[in-house]
Amino acid sequence: MVLTLTTIDNQQQWRNFFCQVDELETAFDILSGIVQRGSQPVRASLRDGNGIIDLPLDIFNNHPFSEPIRILKKEWESILAQPLHKPVVQELTPSEWFTRLLKAKQNRIENLQKTLGQMQNLLLSTKKEMAKGPYKTRLMQRYQSSIDRYADLLAQAQLSYTALLCPATSD
Repeated sequence: MVLTLTTIDNQQQWRNFFCQVDELETAFDILSGIVQRGSQPVRASLRDGNGIIDLPLDIFNNHPFSEPIRILKKEWESILAQPLHKPVVQELTPSEWFTRLLKAKQNRIENLQKTLGQMQNLLLSTKKEMAKGPYKTRLMQRYQSSIDRYADLLAQAQLSYTALLCPATSD
């Protein structure tokens, strides 16, 4: 990464310089050190393979960044190094699975009904509130298309729920 800085020093002289840095912390420490010596940063940016990042100047003060960031890095590395605890898989009876499945299908139906109602309200308010024109027409067509799609999804969900409650018997 390349750190590029523009500063105004103690003698009110504009200074431009750049340096190669390997870590963000190093760039932050350099900028904090410049502020500590009495210069005021005007612009600071980091260039890497992905582009240029403009650094927010108001966060740099007389305090170094590297040590707090290293401490934070050690903390998250420690957390990530801990083994994951696998959740205890609860064995469910077929009736418990069935109850869960029913509840999931009921929730899907309720969510689809809410979404369908919201889309219908959007269509109605657009019809009432917007001035006539091509934008209104396109918007109403888009809303109607969404309403049709959600109505189909709702019908499918209701059929699925009904089929679960009243399975067809094969003779």
